[in-house]
This record gives sequence, structure tokens and C-alpha cells, in this order.
Amino acid sequence: NFADCYGLMSGEPGNINDNPDAILPGDPVQFPSPITNTYGSIQRVVGSNSMFVLPPGGVYEITFQVTVNNAGELVVVLNGTELLYTVVGKPGSGTIVGMSIISTPLSGDSIISINNPLTAVAGGLKVDEATGALTQPLSCHLIIKQLK
Repeated sequence: NFADCYGLMSGEPGNINDNPDAILPGDPVQFPSPITNTYGSIQRVVGSNSMFVLPPGGVYEITFQVTVNNAGELVVVLNGTELLYTVVGKPGSGTIVGMSIISTPLSGDSIISINNPLTAVAGGLKVDEATGALTQPLSCHLIIKQLK
């Protein structure tokens, strides 16, 4: 049971940009594709590009990468709570890569997202986009694997 969701970002007029605006403190990164996960029961919350449903009582490996053009951090949010042991960041531009193991409560589905922490500096985190010599949109990915 796994999912690979992604977003594409281009700065060229008329091209796709799934994260065009700065991600403000407490806001999530958008991973809108694919709409339906064909690899198992991990699915997005209906109508959301950033929240995903995890079955109860599981152990999950969460991996994500997002290329940014300013300093910042990202955190896994489980059922509305930032998991501080999952915070990763960069002091400048580049790719933020996060990897962690989380577990979900035994009853009821859980919801996760990848957010700019609530305590982040004002102005937000800007996801980098392809411009100039970069001819294809850049991607950001969220991979969720159920281990148990």
C-alpha cells in the first residue's frame, strides 16, 4: 500500500504551476497529481490537493522533496498536529528532503499534509519553478509507504 503524489511548477506563462504562491506559515504544499492513487487505499481527501487519508493502526514511511528558492522548513502534519521530529529545512535555496516514520491511531482514518510550520517566518516559503534554461516544469513529490 503506497502512494506517489506530485506537483509541477513552471514559471513560464501558460504552463502549469501547482504551487505558484508562497506557502505561508501553517499552509500545506500542493501535490495535486494524480487525482486517484491506483496503488492502494492511501488516497487524497476529496477536493484537496494537499491532504491525504491514511488507514488506522498503520506504520508509514513518509518521504518528500520540494525545491525552494528561499530559506525555510517543512513538517509532516498528522491529524492537525505538527510532528516536530519530522521538521527539515534549508538555510538558503535548494531542495528540502524529508524522511520519517509515523504511526496512525488504532481507530479512524488519519489525515496528513506537508506544511510550512506554524512558527515559520512571515512571507512564506516559495517553491521554485522552471524558468530560463529550464525547459520542463520542476516537480515536488510526496511518497507514502505503509510498512505495517
